[in-house]
Amino acid sequence: MRCKQCEYRLWNLRSRNCPECGAPFSPRDYTFVPNAVRFLCPHCDQAYYGTDEKGHLVPSSFQCVACRASIDLGEMILQPAEGVEEDATQPSPVPWLERAKLGGWRGWWRTVGWTISSPRKLALRLPAVPRKADAWIFLILNTVVAALGMVFPFGLTLLMTGGMMGGTPGAPGVGMLGAVYGMMIVMMIPATLLSTFLWAACTHGVLRLGAKPHGDFGMTQEAICYSSGISTLNAVPCIGPYVAPFWSVITAIILLKERQRIGGWRASIAVLAFPVVICGGVVTLYAVMLAVAINMAGTIGPGGAVAQGYAAGIGTAVTSYAEQNRGAWPKHAGELLLPRASMLTGGLFVLPDSATTTADAFIGTVSLDAFEGLNETQMRQVVDAAILALPPDVTAHRVGDYVFTYHGVDSVNALGRLWIVVCSADPDTNAEASSQGVTVVMKSGRVKYVDPADWATELTKQNGLRAAAGLAPLPDPWTVTHANPSRAAMAPATVDAPEGDADAETGPEEPSPQP
Repeated sequence: MRCKQCEYRLWNLRSRNCPECGAPFSPRDYTFVPNAVRFLCPHCDQAYYGTDEKGHLVPSSFQCVACRASIDLGEMILQPAEGVEEDATQPSPVPWLERAKLGGWRGWWRTVGWTISSPRKLALRLPAVPRKADAWIFLILNTVVAALGMVFPFGLTLLMTGGMMGGTPGAPGVGMLGAVYGMMIVMMIPATLLSTFLWAACTHGVLRLGAKPHGDFGMTQEAICYSSGISTLNAVPCIGPYVAPFWSVITAIILLKERQRIGGWRASIAVLAFPVVICGGVVTLYAVMLAVAINMAGTIGPGGAVAQGYAAGIGTAVTSYAEQNRGAWPKHAGELLLPRASMLTGGLFVLPDSATTTADAFIGTVSLDAFEGLNETQMRQVVDAAILALPPDVTAHRVGDYVFTYHGVDSVNALGRLWIVVCSADPDTNAEASSQGVTVVMKSGRVKYVDPADWATELTKQNGLRAAAGLAPLPDPWTVTHANPSRAAMAPATVDAPEGDADAETGPEEPSPQP
């Protein structure tokens, strides 16, 4: 039995203060091997032997059988029992702390076993002076073992199959994914160290809110770090990841209770404080994100941010088609849905917040719903029929919530401000289409939202640009339906492009249209 401050031997002392450094002590602060220590009555030296699991007297307060004086464990004089060496009075220490003698693997494995099966025993065997560095090293080792165990099944599968990138075993894809898994394991170490330190700090902070705990912050760190032995269960497929987190918390509570000598409820509240705060933060973040998503739902319509993203994708597909076909636009937007024409699907022609569905949008007389169930030959036939159904003087046609206005526009030399796609909800399924904002995609690739209040002005400007380019004017997009594409009803008049256009592009002038 040695002083926790200076390691001075405390046997045969009546005083409860260390003669060397003056630090107070109590026999209750120590754990002994049962029957290995003699507890002497301070009045008559009658010897008694501790028999409980901590080697203490049961009961701890009683009347001396020799002198009849009332005595208590805390005031008795302690000596090693006859024939017992001083080192033998202490129970075997934690195996991890004896790894220099036992070997690293054996010391670690036995300590993990104690963590899983006997956390109270582990707490009682920890030395009076915390050895924090050893506890943190134990945590790091457990983290690495758990991470390796979790990725091993995936790594084995990759080695057997050659990786997700195909090929024979040992293909480059295996090395790439192996490097990714390795980086994940490396990154887990600092993340685990930080989260564990925060957990320990929060736990000790909660303890300090009540009565002063028996030990310092180092003991709390030990309790949290040694509970990580449970994390090795994460390596058990299917079951481990679901059991280990809860078991680890329970183990931390037991370790803290014994290490700091506090009640079970107090230990539970202290240990659970940090996980509860984290879970509460995650739930709050999820609620905020959900609220933001709900709020954004109001901007998913034809003028919203999501609609602009959809429109940009459609516009990119249209211009890419022209680039791949020597400047020729699709004769009908249905050509964008043909195999190998683009990456578009029928669902992209319908806005998320629109009442339009793929069953309401048509290519010719076939709905997008039915179109995507056809084979390539049948798709080509449907698109060809839709092309033939368009009038020769078409200026705009509709598919879903998009009006395609590129007809007649020079894909190479025309002004970049000319509209090629207009995103406007299908009036056949959206009664309020005319009162909603509109998103336009210009030939330059620029995407712009037009507020309903500004629509008339913007359309007039656009038709001025079209007139200067020798193109027929565009109507309001909600007048263009699947059954009624827009036509050039009359020869376009020659109108100068409006000056001071807010949409004017910066940089070099674009080529003027050929007369």
